[in-house]
Amino acid sequence: MSEPNASIAPESFRPPGSALPTKEFAMAGITLASFFYFGALAIIYNPFFRLQPEIKFPAFVVMQVIGLSLFIRAGALKELRINPWAVVFVQLFIVAIFRVKEIEVIGQGYVQIRFVYLGLLTMFTFVTSYIISSKVSVVAIRRSMLLFFVPISFQTVSRFGAMSDWELREVIRFGDFSFDSYQQVSLVLALSVLGLVSELRWSRRHLLMNSVLVAISCYFSYYIFQGLARGEAIAFVVAIGLIFAPRATLIALPFSATILSVFVARVDTSLTERLSGLLEGDYGMRDVLLLDSLAMLVERPWLMLIGGGINAFQAHYNLSSGLYPHNILVEACITGGMLMLFAIVWIYVRPIFMELVRAWAGRSTFEDRYVLAFAVFLVIVMLKSGSLVDMWTLTIFTCLFMKMGGHRADARVGRLQVKASRHTALVSSRF
Repeated sequence: MSEPNASIAPESFRPPGSALPTKEFAMAGITLASFFYFGALAIIYNPFFRLQPEIKFPAFVVMQVIGLSLFIRAGALKELRINPWAVVFVQLFIVAIFRVKEIEVIGQGYVQIRFVYLGLLTMFTFVTSYIISSKVSVVAIRRSMLLFFVPISFQTVSRFGAMSDWELREVIRFGDFSFDSYQQVSLVLALSVLGLVSELRWSRRHLLMNSVLVAISCYFSYYIFQGLARGEAIAFVVAIGLIFAPRATLIALPFSATILSVFVARVDTSLTERLSGLLEGDYGMRDVLLLDSLAMLVERPWLMLIGGGINAFQAHYNLSSGLYPHNILVEACITGGMLMLFAIVWIYVRPIFMELVRAWAGRSTFEDRYVLAFAVFLVIVMLKSGSLVDMWTLTIFTCLFMKMGGHRADARVGRLQVKASRHTALVSSRF
């Protein structure tokens, strides 16, 4: 008599203590892992977090390591799929980090170790996020972020005037690297709103909850449009439109009323002044930096082959660290050549276009559109002010990009099924 198959044997055949964890227990572990991993962003993006600037980044890394450990415990490494372009990106980025150049600016000294430190931090978030991509849950990510970012958003709007005046610019700081507070305010508010509206439930039973979510979302949206960050505001409008495209009539009225109230109540907002500046050619020096970047590539075409290192642009023009190309694709080409550029496009841009095709064909769910909107928002921000040195805002969410378009396992299976069905139909037609 053959022995029972262990893979399908009932519990009575399993040795004591070998029972698999329940689905609820596994989901609780994923939620806890997401809580630590993505909650680490609250340390970086909360200007009111009472930690010394030099402690913020180590605390950020510690929380990520805890979350990563929990994901590995849940089996993230066992289900990991290696993407060749992810390997190429990591290799080129590490090479670029250690090709960093010494910059001497009058009145400010920038040493190599700071660029190396922040570059390694960015690479750390990319690798860890890629590792957890097989086990991460979109719902767990969203709710972990809401748990942190919504309180930060309420805290932020209570001192909105001070932050918009750059009062807290020096609070979010590490060494000689600082962050524009008004951009961080809009980023946190926008991510909070995207998470809140994605929790809406389309049934009468959830009318009260939906009303609260829409009210809070409109409240935060008001301050997004009252702020100074025009790029984040434009990216936010695009992202909201992507989420609610099929249900635009259900959400258009409250959000339109919010936007309209801004321009009616205070036509001379800082944002409207900055948006009108776009028509007058005021791009905040981004056009100058972009043209200088392209000129650098023309003058030194070999950079497109092997790159020039993590701060090649600043070293070439003898600029401070804050005067980078402000476009992650252009900077990638200068830093690591066309291979690094193509790797970033393959990992972060290509999935967006493939997911847009699915959404246009009506094959995307509401959850898919949330991931799409989230990704589009981050990529637009990176195209107008992104930097390879501190792109952890993007790299920490690599796991979400790996669930989109051609990166997804089910998308590959779907294509194989279509090819198989076509082959079967072709064979049947011949006989």
